Amino acid sequence: MTSANSVSVKQRNSRGLPWLVGRWWFWALAISILFAQPIVRTLLRPPPILPKVYGRLSEFKLTREDGRTFGSDNLKGKVWVASFIALSDAHAAEKMEGMMHQLHRRLRKLGDSFRLVTFTVDPSHDSAPLLAAYSQAHLTNQRIWSYVTGDRATLESIVSNVFKVQMGPSADGAPFVLVDGDGQFRGAYHPEDQDGMNSLVGDVGLLVNNY
Repeated sequence: MTSANSVSVKQRNSRGLPWLVGRWWFWALAISILFAQPIVRTLLRPPPILPKVYGRLSEFKLTREDGRTFGSDNLKGKVWVASFIALSDAHAAEKMEGMMHQLHRRLRKLGDSFRLVTFTVDPSHDSAPLLAAYSQAHLTNQRIWSYVTGDRATLESIVSNVFKVQMGPSADGAPFVLVDGDGQFRGAYHPEDQDGMNSLVGDVGLLVNNY
C-alpha cells in the first residue's frame, strides 16, 4: 500500500462515530427523529370510537332544587350525565348519591364543560324544597350538579320516552345516561358495573374534547 493510500484509509477511518458526534447537523437530525416518533405514533393511531347517538332531547323546562327554572337552555354546549332518584326510596337514593359523588370526583377536572343532572321519577312527592334539603345534606356541588323536578308530563317525555327509565316511587337499578352538548342521548351505563363506569368516564372525555 502506498503512502497516499494509507493516508486516505486513515482519513476515512477518522470519519466514524467520533467525527459524527462532533457535527451539529448530526445532533439536529437525532433530535428531530426523537421528537418525530410520538407525532408519527399519534398520526398512525386509529381515531377513537365515539359513543353512538340513540336519540335527541326536545327542549324542556323543569325546576331546580333552588326553585329556579332549569332546562335544555342551561345545558347547551355542556356534556352531562343524568341520574334518577325517588326520595321515598331512601336506600336506592343513597346508593345513587354515592355513585354520583364518585363520578363527580373522577370528572371534576373537566370544570365548566361538564354537568350532572338528577331527575326525580316521583314528582308528586319530590318537591324542589325536599330536593334542596337532600342536596344540602349531601354537600353536592350546586354549580355542577342540579336536582330537578316539575310536571309529570315533561319528566315522562325525558325520563321514560327518551331515557327509557320508568317513572314511579323508586329508581333502583336505573342507569346513568350520557348526553352531549347538542342534547343527543349517547348511551346508558350501569353505575354498579365498574367497566361500565370506566367507559362512561372515557366517553365523557371524548365528547368534552370534541372528538
